[in-house]
Amino acid sequence: MTSTENSVGEQCSAPGNQAGHDGMDRLRRKLKAVIVLGGQVRKTALSVAVNRAIMDLPIDTEKTVLDLWHDQFEGLAKTIGLPNLPVQIMTNKGSHHPTVSKQSDCVTLEVKEDIADLRGTAGVLRDVIQDYDEANLVLVVNGAQIMCEPLTLIARDLAAQESDVALVSHEDGTPSGAALVRCGTLTKISPIGYVDLKEQALPKIARHHRVNVVTRDTASGIPIRTLADYIRVLRLHHQWQEGSERDDNVFAEDWQPTFGIVEPDAYVAPDARVHDSVVLRGGRVEDGAVLVQSVVCAGGTVRRNDMVTDQFVASASSDPKTSEAG
Repeated sequence: MTSTENSVGEQCSAPGNQAGHDGMDRLRRKLKAVIVLGGQVRKTALSVAVNRAIMDLPIDTEKTVLDLWHDQFEGLAKTIGLPNLPVQIMTNKGSHHPTVSKQSDCVTLEVKEDIADLRGTAGVLRDVIQDYDEANLVLVVNGAQIMCEPLTLIARDLAAQESDVALVSHEDGTPSGAALVRCGTLTKISPIGYVDLKEQALPKIARHHRVNVVTRDTASGIPIRTLADYIRVLRLHHQWQEGSERDDNVFAEDWQPTFGIVEPDAYVAPDARVHDSVVLRGGRVEDGAVLVQSVVCAGGTVRRNDMVTDQFVASASSDPKTSEAG
């Protein structure tokens, strides 16, 4: 579908019943794969300190960020009636590769490296869809986030636009982490070099194709880029699990600890306190220590009776060089 206007349309509300039904039908007929952007152009203090893929970080005592994504993909496949939904997690050579520990009959998860270094989002997508039909759709998501609403609803609303490219935008300023793209819009992207999607490719695509934006009043997904982001999504996730209303105010007077995650092969003394914090495998928290909104990484130790707040506790070799308190 093309547009004679070189503009980006905007849809501020959820589609009506018929449009929603049409969106689900379009996904059922044309969705080829989900592409998960899991690489990093540059290292962050978070990725250096934890020394693993962000999608491998624990979200509770049983699941990782990637496990939550798998649940979302499974829900999408079952709802739209796909017998199998391919999911490709794209990483680059400089990034940790996430560990796929969960599969199901209706979802096939696969981790792949970018064909070339420094391709940019649009370049990576162009390389991935080379063998796809131009009419196929791919759902593109940023893997370093947790969803605040079902991926199925987001995909439905994007598909209901009947556009060539549809993106989510958030009125609260949270970066968008989802888009639905018709493969034919990517064929003209250069096969070499760095090509960013939003800054470089989208303006060119909009000259010849229909590009729509679906807005959300609040974030449909919350990115995990810093220590503060990670603690925030953990608090929200555990509030949701307990049936509590979402409360993002960490300065509320009645603020109480929401979680304490200790991975297997980590040590936490019986009288230590892990207050809205995470102790990763290989981490150590000694007698009487107090850990608040912090992450103890492999090789990191919180000494006896110490109090640590808003920090990574990492081994000397990791050295994230910042506490990233905000």
